[in-house]
Amino acid sequence: MELNPPTTDHRRDTGRGRMILTGLVLLGAIAAGCTGGESTTAPDGPPDGDPGTPTTAPPAIPVVDRSPWRMHHIDGRFRGANALGAADVDGDGRRDYVTNYEFDQRWILALHPGDGAAVRSSWPTVEIWRPDQLVEGSGKNPESTALGDFDGDGNVDAAGAHGFSDLPQFEGSAPGVHVVWGPEAAAVRDPSAWTDAGWIPVTVDLGHPHWISAHDVNADGLTDIVYGGRRHGGAGGYDMEDLEGGNGSLTGISWLEAPADPAARRDLAAWRLHRIDATTPSGHGFVFADLDGDGDDDLVDANADFDTPQDQEAVYFYEHPGGDGPEVRGEWRRTLLPTTSDFHAKPSVAVGDLDRDGDPDIVTQTARHLVVFRNSGERPLRFETVEIPKPPQIAQLSRPVRLADIDRDGDLDVVGMLVHEDGDLPADKAAAYVLLNEGRPFEADGWQLLPVKWGSGVTMLIPGFGEKWDQVDVTDVDGDGDLDIVANCEEWWAEPRGEVAPFYTPGLSTTSVAVVWFENRIGEEPADAEEAAGRVAVQAEEPTEALDSTWVERAPVRGDDSGTVAVQALNGLAPEAGTLPPDGTAGSRHGVQVAGGDYILWARVWSPSAWSSSLGGDASDSVWISIDGGPPALLGDAPGGPDDQWTWVRSPEPVTLGPGRHDLTLRVRERGVAVDRIELLADPAAVPED
Repeated sequence: MELNPPTTDHRRDTGRGRMILTGLVLLGAIAAGCTGGESTTAPDGPPDGDPGTPTTAPPAIPVVDRSPWRMHHIDGRFRGANALGAADVDGDGRRDYVTNYEFDQRWILALHPGDGAAVRSSWPTVEIWRPDQLVEGSGKNPESTALGDFDGDGNVDAAGAHGFSDLPQFEGSAPGVHVVWGPEAAAVRDPSAWTDAGWIPVTVDLGHPHWISAHDVNADGLTDIVYGGRRHGGAGGYDMEDLEGGNGSLTGISWLEAPADPAARRDLAAWRLHRIDATTPSGHGFVFADLDGDGDDDLVDANADFDTPQDQEAVYFYEHPGGDGPEVRGEWRRTLLPTTSDFHAKPSVAVGDLDRDGDPDIVTQTARHLVVFRNSGERPLRFETVEIPKPPQIAQLSRPVRLADIDRDGDLDVVGMLVHEDGDLPADKAAAYVLLNEGRPFEADGWQLLPVKWGSGVTMLIPGFGEKWDQVDVTDVDGDGDLDIVANCEEWWAEPRGEVAPFYTPGLSTTSVAVVWFENRIGEEPADAEEAAGRVAVQAEEPTEALDSTWVERAPVRGDDSGTVAVQALNGLAPEAGTLPPDGTAGSRHGVQVAGGDYILWARVWSPSAWSSSLGGDASDSVWISIDGGPPALLGDAPGGPDDQWTWVRSPEPVTLGPGRHDLTLRVRERGVAVDRIELLADPAAVPED
């Protein structure tokens, strides 16, 4: 496979409103060496002058262990998961997550369930905010949410960045920063204990905020709110024209100073606005880190957005002015970090010491390159830019990036994720991945590619929507000593009456891949299922080896009901005549140990009564299972098959197996079907127990 750039404009999905309207029509019809560039004080656009030519190393990154990690479901009831704010909200020592669902308007807090198997099932959740009424005209377009103690009472609060839209009936429109006060830890599971504080007045209709974080900017011991975004009314369509009703103001990168007087902190009119950069086209995915070693946190931002002019796309380092005086409340000195790469909208950046020399480096990614800014350690601060070509498996539009020691060898690795192109994230692309740092991070052959998840194709029927990973947090979710990956996927859902419906539609029943975590099992050998008393029980969600990403772990399969952990064909497969052939997917492999003899093959299958706008019932009730590459058995496919219930189905003929180990392979036949357990029973008259 050749390493080619995307064939479409990297800002091609700017017209979200137009795409949604198009989708409504369609669904209705179907039911390197250079130093840091010139330092300036926030000019209009990047500094003038030749930024130099970054080093580009030849592609030489090998792929290791192609089997994807298990992707566990945290929450997936709503549409447009658009944030991943993290904090220990209930005081149990574990990280909890807040996610705003842009297309269903809610802010949902997912609470870590603690040690044990519960962490691999859906997490307890609480709705901490939604509009007063889910009716037409009440939408607020929640774009990003962060957690922090903003009023200083010791409890965790939430702050959200809401944006402008030309399609308010679908995603709302209420540009500004919004605050919700949190209760004491013992009451966080009570939705009524969270208090809607409203909008911070100075932010209303100032730009289009879509990124927010909690950070003590001026080191006064109080938690401030830092936010950024694009132009109010920008990103208006395929031709980049302004949206009707936009006022043209820029969000820039700004911080809201927490009032020093404790009694004033709940008075949102008392929060003061300061502009770090008032003229940048966009602030999104920025991070704080002490880059120059002076004891205060600087800021790094990649400003590409859907409406950022291509000649202004840049990565900047903003130097913290120091102290708590007027300088920190003015615009910060910024330095251009030059690249030759073309950026996709809203790239993330990450900071960490890649070469263990004591100086933090900066990383971002484009569709074709891992871009590394090497900290020289000199003063004034200077960076060398190295652009490392990505291998074909991750040469795709990209967004999230983080640095963490995933393989526990002492080096920081790159955790990255991709987004779809025109609705498609192909199965040969690693939608989530780790670039393992082999100790030579500024050389192309100093990395190895570890796929975490393969792409799922065209997951949605809406034109221009698809598998789109938005944010990443790296932490030890299950407490086993290694680092796992938590992520939110903004666009991957199904709604039985059609994938597009206004948020105020009564009875919305959405299932989505929204907030998940990927389990790090590097060095761990999966166990085979062994026969006991003539029975072999295989958990579908625990494969010996996942051969592709066609099966998606779901817990529960349905909405927010409690239910079993299972796998579901929640993917972009589009089989002709509604079914895939036995070799249409690679599927998942499960090792089994048997005593030998004849066995009846059973599967516990769930068929949704409705799936998206066209599938469900007997169109989504069958799977393929084969053993040791032998003839595939068709399980299910009964006319008028089971609807919205778990049902055991069996193979028509027994399979004969010799004693010892065998490989059972589960493959997708129909989209939407779910599988919980597979059993081999030696007694032909026996029936599996639920």
